[in-house]
Parts: sequence; structure tokens; C-alpha cells
Amino acid sequence: MGNRVGLIALGASLSLAGVLALAGCAPQASSQSTDQDAAAASASDGAETAANWSPDADCAACHEKEASSAEAPGCLAQAHAQLGYVCADCHANEQSLTAAHKNGASGTPATRLQASDVDDAACLACHGSREAIAAQTTDVTIADDKGTAVNPHALPTSPDHDGLACIDCHTSHEAASALEEAESTCASCHHAGVFECGTCHS
Repeated sequence: MGNRVGLIALGASLSLAGVLALAGCAPQASSQSTDQDAAAASASDGAETAANWSPDADCAACHEKEASSAEAPGCLAQAHAQLGYVCADCHANEQSLTAAHKNGASGTPATRLQASDVDDAACLACHGSREAIAAQTTDVTIADDKGTAVNPHALPTSPDHDGLACIDCHTSHEAASALEEAESTCASCHHAGVFECGTCHS
């Protein structure tokens, strides 16, 4: 009997709630919160939103990790920042940056970045020609498993070598050794641990 009374009371409560909702007594969302909800839904469903990027924008507003590297010992970003350089001095391809920010959400820390390569021209504008860099770094060498040492700035001309970029070895936003990065870059082709050609593929 007690269960029956409980079920009747539950049914009555639900009926009353339904009548009140239909009569307009239920809490109503304000038009402001409805607009905010719609905007949030639009943003979350993949709709395009602009990041309001421009060459003079404060990159640190979204790129917190990269901005903090400007103060991190061992990072090229720190060395450049100490000399007064800003993001746009290296990340200078406006067309590429505009495309990369097309679907960004302004003011939100960026957790996944699209590749935004630094063109060699930006590096060479300050550091001189490849030949000048090679002449200034004659003491910089990496060696293969046979002890053959080469200056990574003075590699023999080849289609693969000509395709290498400064940023393949010199990372700006991580405290990484350029020589270790160069060794890794070389090993991506010279995977047998030797620099001579024809040891693997004849």
C-alpha cells in the first residue's frame, strides 16, 4: 500500500511540473544566455572563426608556450628576444600566417599549432649567406660512424642537401642542441651511420 501511495504522489508531482512548464512558470533562459549558447555551439561545431591576427598582434595572447620560450635559457627565441627581435621578424610570411589563423579562436591558448615555417630568407637576412655561415663555423662538425667529420653548414650540393632548411637543425622554441638536431636530421637519410653515398642504395 505504501508503494502505491508513493507512486501516486510521484505521478502527481510530475503532472504538476508538466502543467507549470506549459503555463510558463518554469525558469526561462534569458535571450542573452540563449545567444551565448548559440555562439558556443557554433564555435564548437567547427564553424569558421577568425583569430583577428595581424602582423602587430600580441602573439603571446594565444601562443603562451612559444612566448615563454623567449625567456627560456638555451632557446633561440630567447637569444633573438634579447636582441630585440619579435615573432614577426622570423615568422614573416603574412599569407601563411593568415591562412593558419583562419579557423583560430582569438584569446584562447593555442594547444595545436599548424606548421608555420620560418623561411631561410629570414635567417639569412641577419646571419649572412650560407657560404659566409660555413666560413664562420669551420669548427662546427658532426661525424658519422666511420669518423668522417663534416661541417653541417658546408654540405656538398645535392637535391637532398639543397632541400634542407635552417629550422631543420635550429629550433627556436625548444632548448635543443643544434648539433644533436643536425645529427638527427642527417640520420634521417644517412641511416646507416655513414655520410658516403651508395652504401645503402646503389
